[in-house]
Parts: sequence; C-alpha cells; structure tokens
Amino acid sequence: MSEFSGEWIDHVMIYHTFRAYRERIGRYRLAGSKCKSCGYLWFPKRHGVCGKCNSQDLEDYECKHEGSVVEYTVTDNPFTPLTGSHLYGTGKRVIAMVRLDDGVYIWTDLEECAPDRVQVGMRVQMVLRKWIRESNTNWQYGYKFVPA
Repeated sequence: MSEFSGEWIDHVMIYHTFRAYRERIGRYRLAGSKCKSCGYLWFPKRHGVCGKCNSQDLEDYECKHEGSVVEYTVTDNPFTPLTGSHLYGTGKRVIAMVRLDDGVYIWTDLEECAPDRVQVGMRVQMVLRKWIRESNTNWQYGYKFVPA
C-alpha cells in the first residue's frame, strides 16, 4: 500500500510510460486501421502493410464503441488491486471476445456485470477504466466494456 494514495503499488506488472504514450489513442478511442484497397479493418492500428491484400495504403479508422459478446470466460483474478477491477466487483474477472458493430473482434475485460449474468449475444459498450500501473506508478487507463 502506498502511504500517499492508499492504493496498492506493485512493480510486478508494469508498462513503460513511453510505450503507453504511443498507444494512448488506440486505448482511449479504439483507433485501428482500414485498408483502402480491400476495406479490411484492423485493431490495434497497423503500420505498413495490410495482412490480407499486402497493400501499403492504410488509413486511420476509429472502431465502433458498441458490440455483442461472442465468447467469454470467468477466471479468478489475482491482480485485482493492480488493475482496479476490485472497484467494480469481487475477485472474479470476466474476459470476453466482443464483436463490434463494424465487424472487428476484440478481447477485453467485461466490467460492472456479475459473472453469472454474462451470456453470449449480450450487448456491450466501451468505457474507460483503469488498466494497470506504469513504471512511474501512474495509472494507465484504457478501454473495457460494460453491458449496454
């Protein structure tokens, strides 16, 4: 525990500040890439070449913020103080594959929902939540999903 903030500080799972800064737009707005040649959508953002048609003509694309659950799993979360998920429930962690309305699939945490209420096909929407601590002990925020 930190004597200043009253929150758990552990350096087992940390990300570096510079990498977190470069990836912030993808975490905050679900920014990905779209191929101008074939129209395929990529998340996270790709740099360089489309993996489907090998075109180098990619543009920025902001993915939809709503979708539905395709698959999910419920696990015991040993790192609840680190990720902040203890603020929204018990020590259980729901990890879901969500198909966004534009067709992009994304693995994400499902928050503010009891594990026994999660079901395939449930509508969810993106929110910003605490992810993890950076190397300078600041919180890193990013996308998670909640029931719509």
